[in-house]
Amino acid sequence: MKYLTITSKHHDGFALFKSNASPYNVVDATPYGKDLIAQLAKACKNANIKLCLYYSQKQDWHHPNASGNTLDINPDKQNFSQYMNEKGLPQVKEILTQYGPIGMIWYDTPQDITPAQTKKFIDAVYKHQPNCLVNGRAGHGLGDYQSMGDNLIPPARVDGDWETPATLNDTWGFKKNDHNWKPADGLIRRLVDIVSKGGNYLLNVGPTAEGIIPKPSVVRLKKVGDWLKINGDAIYGASASPHPYEFSWGAITSKGRKLYLNIWDWPQGTFTLYGLKNKVRNAYLLSDKNRTPLKKEQTHDSTIDLDVLTLKIPGKNQTKSSRLSCWKLPVNRRWMGPCFKMPTAAFNSRPTPASGDEPADRAAPFKDLGAPVIAVNELDEIYRALEVFSENRADLIAIGHGLIADPEWPIKVRENRFDDIVTCMKCDEGCFGNLKLGEPVACVEWTV
Repeated sequence: MKYLTITSKHHDGFALFKSNASPYNVVDATPYGKDLIAQLAKACKNANIKLCLYYSQKQDWHHPNASGNTLDINPDKQNFSQYMNEKGLPQVKEILTQYGPIGMIWYDTPQDITPAQTKKFIDAVYKHQPNCLVNGRAGHGLGDYQSMGDNLIPPARVDGDWETPATLNDTWGFKKNDHNWKPADGLIRRLVDIVSKGGNYLLNVGPTAEGIIPKPSVVRLKKVGDWLKINGDAIYGASASPHPYEFSWGAITSKGRKLYLNIWDWPQGTFTLYGLKNKVRNAYLLSDKNRTPLKKEQTHDSTIDLDVLTLKIPGKNQTKSSRLSCWKLPVNRRWMGPCFKMPTAAFNSRPTPASGDEPADRAAPFKDLGAPVIAVNELDEIYRALEVFSENRADLIAIGHGLIADPEWPIKVRENRFDDIVTCMKCDEGCFGNLKLGEPVACVEWTV
């Protein structure tokens, strides 16, 4: 991790720093009484991590002249310029002058802010820290780079500097009931996908009220970090792919005269890239410390008029990503096909709450499972199943017909891009050998 961004003041108007512009801050308004941003600035300096600060410039539900609080305040009687002069601009000055070098000010939800007001917020940053970046949500396209919508990844390469802010689950802050954690493999794919299109991945973590990063977040971030230790050259300082379109096999990032081929599913024996005209001098795996050259061949396919690069690939990927398998399980729970053995422990009844008000433990059916298939019948169970899958403790997630009939299921698939799930639409004989990455295909049916 090279930098971090923290909400110095969010839409609620509460500042995590000592502010003379408003007593509604962590030092003056809480028993804790300590400046959190000051402590974080010190820790970032010690860890050589650049500190960046989020600041909600338009919404402030506590101030009578800012936006957002329409329940207690009549918006027709508000004077936003008064808020800017009393609190907004003074606090921006405070966060830029109290904590040393700041890498970026991350403004948010400009709403109906005027161009002139936006310029004042941006100029305040450059005045106090000329080298500090301003993000794309300052308003009116006046920031230093473009900011995409939340969790939005564009379908193709984007010109210019841009960023996607995204969540680890479905919540920006901490929510105890949100267990919809994205698998680590999925996070890595999103990271590569975004970089391959020229963007930056701003991944959100929601600490608890005690300031603790939830364990599922830690586990996933560590896995992404482990992957970056080996493959970081393909990400840090890398630029977009020279190809303007997406590939079904993965994504390309570039750096100078180098191309990094990030392959989702490890090829069997050879890998083919179409359209590269440059002469390839060398090709190797980032996981190979010796940089052993891969055997390569460059030809031209006259039938499609494309140059072709063929690489001979080792049989085992040392940094394996997601796997897709397709097995068929009949409703009587007996296997069809050779050499597939399945313990019945893979099939679990639904958990029951310990008490009437306590929610069911969705993780219960999957704890210490160790079986190669996880059967899922309820939407909430899929998230724990994905975690088990990402930890390489299962080879297939079997989705029940009843779940797929749920109208929310295709929405969830699209929102979260569950590339690791093989789902069952029909259990016809034609379900073998037709897998396409990220697409639901037929494979499994069972009874509970």
